[in-house]
Amino acid sequence: DEALERITQAMKKSAERRQEVEQLEGLTKEEQDKTAEEKAQIEKELSEIQPILDAAKKAVGSIKPEHLNEIRALKMPPDPIHDVLNGVLRIMGNYDNSW
Repeated sequence: DEALERITQAMKKSAERRQEVEQLEGLTKEEQDKTAEEKAQIEKELSEIQPILDAAKKAVGSIKPEHLNEIRALKMPPDPIHDVLNGVLRIMGNYDNSW
């Protein structure tokens, strides 16, 4: 009789745990679906931005040392150059734009 009671309790615990596992599997599936949607959205955005990044890299690669030396020689660069360099510095995480 006591053995039957233990078996019954073990079966109840097993059923409860199985139910918990099924709930966790459902939640995991929902999270995986959500993550897949977010990944697809990010990859779509990246595919739209990638050509712009490639063009920017190409443009930066075409800057010659003479151009940089000319800008360095300026005590106070013209406003357009100042604005562009200020933007580049900010993108790079440098907020000090003192010359």
